Amino acid sequence: MNVDVLEMALFFFIAFAFTKLVSYLLRKTLQIQKVKKEFFSNNHITSSHKKIDWGLRTIFFIAPFLVLFLTKLQNMELYLTLTFFIFLLTVILDYAVRAYFEWKHTDQPKQAILTLSEMTLFSVAIVIMFT
Repeated sequence: MNVDVLEMALFFFIAFAFTKLVSYLLRKTLQIQKVKKEFFSNNHITSSHKKIDWGLRTIFFIAPFLVLFLTKLQNMELYLTLTFFIFLLTVILDYAVRAYFEWKHTDQPKQAILTLSEMTLFSVAIVIMFT
């Protein structure tokens, strides 16, 4: 196996563990009740959240193909840079929308703090990984 792949896997494992540790510490410090979330499920809060989430997913699924069409593979570096920013924006908007709906439409608005902390840590990890 390539060393770079192992380093990347180790980095993602450390970033994931660090994110979980920060969430745990924030939950204990701010007395935020743990919410059961199923692994690999959407966990939409309201029907509006579901519609907005799927709208964003559709836009961000189409966006890399649009960028590919616009750059016509003449400038691969520009294409990869724009695709990276699309991916980063997808992560940020997904977490931001979730945090908004947790803050405004649930009985546990403090849960939004955990979501925003995860968004920040994942975004920083993505930027570090790809720079």
